[in-house]
Amino acid sequence: MKRVLLANAILMLLNDSKLRKRMGQKARQTMREKYDWDIVLGKIEKVYCELVRETD
Repeated sequence: MKRVLLANAILMLLNDSKLRKRMGQKARQTMREKYDWDIVLGKIEKVYCELVRETD
C-alpha cells in the first residue's frame, strides 16, 4: 500500500511542474527559517543564557 502511495506521489510530481516548483520554494523557505546558521546559533545562545541564569 505504501509503495502505491509513493509511486502515485512521484508520478504527480513528475506530471506537475508548478507543484514541483511550489514544493521546492517552500522547502527552501523552511530551510532558511529553521536551519540558517544565524537562527540556529541564536537558539543555542538563548539556551546557554537560560542555563547560566539558572545556575546563578
